[in-house]
Amino acid sequence: MAHLVYIAIAWLVLLTTPAKADPFTVGTAILGLLGQSAFYGATAILVGNIAIGAALIGAGMLASALTAPRIGRTAPTDRQATIRQSLGPRLRYYGRVMVGGTIGFFENKDGYLYQLMTLNEGRISAIQQIWLNDGQVTLDANGYVEQEQYDEGADENGKVVRIFFKMGEANQTVHSQLDAAFTQVTPNHRMRGVANCLAIFQEVDGSEIPKVYPQLNPNVRVVMDASIVESVRTGSMVWSDNPADAIYDYLVGVDGAGFAYGAGYHKSQIDKASFEAFADLCDEPVPLKAGGTIKRYRLWDGYSMAEQMRDVLPRFLRPCDGDLYLTTEGKIGIRGGKWVPPVLTLDSAKGHIVSADLRKGQQALAAFNELTITYTEPNLDFQETEAERWMDVGNIAMRGAVLTEKLDVSGAPHHAQARRLGKIYTHKNNPEWSGTIVTNFYGFNAIDEETVTIKFDPLGIETTFLIGSVRILEDMTGVELHVTSLSETAYLWDAELEEGTAPGTPPDTSSPITLDPPEDINVSVARRTLGGGGAGAFLLVTWTEPERKALEQEVEYRTSGLGTWISMAISDGAGLAESSLVNEDVDYDVRVRTRSPAGMTGDWSPTITVTATPDTSAPDPVTGLSATPSAGQVVLEWTQPDSSNAIGARVYRNTINDSGSAALLGTVYGSPETNQSYTDTVSAGTYYYWVAAVNGSNFVASALSATGAVVVP
Repeated sequence: MAHLVYIAIAWLVLLTTPAKADPFTVGTAILGLLGQSAFYGATAILVGNIAIGAALIGAGMLASALTAPRIGRTAPTDRQATIRQSLGPRLRYYGRVMVGGTIGFFENKDGYLYQLMTLNEGRISAIQQIWLNDGQVTLDANGYVEQEQYDEGADENGKVVRIFFKMGEANQTVHSQLDAAFTQVTPNHRMRGVANCLAIFQEVDGSEIPKVYPQLNPNVRVVMDASIVESVRTGSMVWSDNPADAIYDYLVGVDGAGFAYGAGYHKSQIDKASFEAFADLCDEPVPLKAGGTIKRYRLWDGYSMAEQMRDVLPRFLRPCDGDLYLTTEGKIGIRGGKWVPPVLTLDSAKGHIVSADLRKGQQALAAFNELTITYTEPNLDFQETEAERWMDVGNIAMRGAVLTEKLDVSGAPHHAQARRLGKIYTHKNNPEWSGTIVTNFYGFNAIDEETVTIKFDPLGIETTFLIGSVRILEDMTGVELHVTSLSETAYLWDAELEEGTAPGTPPDTSSPITLDPPEDINVSVARRTLGGGGAGAFLLVTWTEPERKALEQEVEYRTSGLGTWISMAISDGAGLAESSLVNEDVDYDVRVRTRSPAGMTGDWSPTITVTATPDTSAPDPVTGLSATPSAGQVVLEWTQPDSSNAIGARVYRNTINDSGSAALLGTVYGSPETNQSYTDTVSAGTYYYWVAAVNGSNFVASALSATGAVVVP
C-alpha cells in the first residue's frame, strides 16, 4: 500500500507540474490530443489524472478539444476516390484496404495521359487486386492491362493502358517511363518512402471512348496489403492486420528519415509487454457459423496525417474493444478485448465504500435496445456496410419502443467481428448498474485494475463492475471510481446463434437455422399443498431438453380460448415448468417455444389443452432400467412409463440391497415414454440403485425398479 501512495503522489505532482521534456509530456499530450473516448475503460492513473487535470486546463478547453472539427477522415468509401490535389493528404493504411489515392502528377504528352497517384505513406506489402473503371483487371509482364476492353491501342501489342507500382521503399527510384517522357522529371522525383501507382492511358478513336474509357477520366483503384510495420512480438518488419501492431506503429512509427508517421512517441514510452499480450489476444481463433475460424480482432483502416490523435486512436481501438492506459511506470499500455475476472472486492460491510451514487440501468437519453453496426465488407467492394443489427428483444418488448444507437467499427473487416463488437458494446453501454463510488484508502488497490466486485448492501448489490475511471481524492484519503456493471456474458459467443447473416450473403438453405420447440412436450395436472394447509391445482409441463444447452424455453398458459397468456416458472436445464395456482376442472391452453441466447425466438408449439383436474394416482414403474459402471461413475438409463401424469423419476442409492434405507440422489424430469439417464459419481465399491417414476403431486410408483448389485472398479 505504501507503494501505491508513492505512485499516487508522484503522478499528482507530475500532473500539476509544467512539462519540461518529452518523456514527461505523455500524460498531458494524451489528455489534450486523445480526449476521454480513446481511454474508455482505462483506469488507474491516466483517467484519474484526466479528472484532476481538467481543472488545470479548463472545462472549456477540454470540451473544445473533444469537439473540434475532424480533418482528413479516411472512411472506407472515401478512400477509394481518386482526387487531384496539389497538396493532398498524406495517408497511411493498415491491413488490407481498397484505395484510390491522390493524383500528384497528371499530364498529357504525345497522345498519352500520365497519372501518378500516391497510395500509402511508407512501404506496403503487396498489390492484391487492380480495378480500372470499376472492373478488376490483370497485368502482363510489361505492365499492360490484359482485358479485351483495352485492346484498341496503336502500340505494338495493341494495348492502351499500362500500370506500374512502386512499393514505398526508402531507396526506390523514379518511374523510368515518367523520366523518359518528361525532361522536367529527374531521378530525384522518386517519391522515396511513398507507395505509388503510375498509370499511362493511350488516346483512342472517339468512337471507342465509350467502350475503353466509359468514365472519360479513367479511375484506378487497388486492393493492397498495406503498411509494413514492426511486429510487437518479434521486432521484425512484416505486413500485419493485428490491431496491436497497427496501433503500436501509429504511436511510435517513423519513416526512413526518422520523422514520425503518427503520434511521435518514443518506444521507451510504450509498455511493450501489454502490446505483445494484446497481439496474442487479437490472433486467437474464433469459430464461424459457416465453419472454420477467423482471428478475434483485425484492423483494416488508415489515417490522414492531418487528423488529430484523439480522432485516430478511438477509431483504431473500437474494432478490437481496446483501451489505452498509463501504467504505474508512466508508459502507454493497451488492454481490453476480453473478459478479465476481478481480483479486487470493495465491500460496504467492511467499510471500503464511503459513499455511492449508483443508479439502475442507463440514463434515459443514453439507453438503447437496437444497435446498428457499421463495418467494412470485403465482398461488397470494401464498402462501409451495416451488419445485422444487434437487438435486445426483451427490452424492446418491455419498453414497447425501439431505441436505436450506432456503432462505427469500420476498421473491422468481417461481419462476425462486427457482431461480436456489437454485443460487447451493448453490454457495456446498457449496464444493470452504473454510477460512482467513493472509497477509503483501500480503493487505491483499484489502480491498474480493469474490473472489480462491488458489494453494496444498501442496494443489495453484489456483482462485477467495469472500472471506467479512477480519480484520486484531493486529500489522498481514497479514490472515486466511475463504474458500470459488466459480466462475462458480454464476451461469451455462440457463432451459430449470434453471428447473424452478412449483408448480401444468402442464408445456407441446405441447413437452415431453426429454433424448433422442444420435443416430447407433456402437460399434467398436480395437486400441491398450499401454505395455509389446503391444496390446489397446478399445471406441470415437461419436455426433452435440446442437445444445444445454450437454448432456453418459454412456456405460457391461459384459460382455454381466452385471456392473456401467462408465463410459467421454468427449472433451468431440467425440462420442467410449473404454473401458478389454477382453478380445478377448468380447461387451460399451454404452449412452448425455444429462445436463443441472443433473444431470438422460434415458433410456438401447437397448443395443448388440458382440464385442470389433478391426477393423484401413482404412475406406473419405469422400464428398461440399466446400470453401466466405469471408473468413478455409474450411468443409469431407463424409459419413463406411459402414464400421462408422470413428470420424472427419483433415483436412489444404497451400499446394501435395501430400498427402504436408500438415499435419494435426485429427480430427473422427463415426459412419459421418453428415455432418461442419470450419472452418479462414486468411488470404487458395490452399490444398489432404484428408480421410481413420480407425478406432479409427488406420488411415486408403487413398484421401484432395481438394478441389483453394481460393482464400480
